[in-house]
Amino acid sequence: MANGFVTLFCRRSLLEECTSWLDDHGYHVTTLDAAADLRMGVGAALDFPDHYGRSLDAFNDCFGDVASYAE
Repeated sequence: MANGFVTLFCRRSLLEECTSWLDDHGYHVTTLDAAADLRMGVGAALDFPDHYGRSLDAFNDCFGDVASYAE
């Protein structure tokens, strides 16, 4: 964990540099406040459907659909 992504992004400038690179290369970068309720924040940021039940099972189902989402 000493060299993991949490340690890597403890410097905000590095995080911003990496997210900027992702954005420049066509990735969709979503920002959310992880200090709040994480499940609710992810659901709102990723525009989960109304039937998202806010349980861990519903979160898992909706989050699994993100990888196959086509706009």
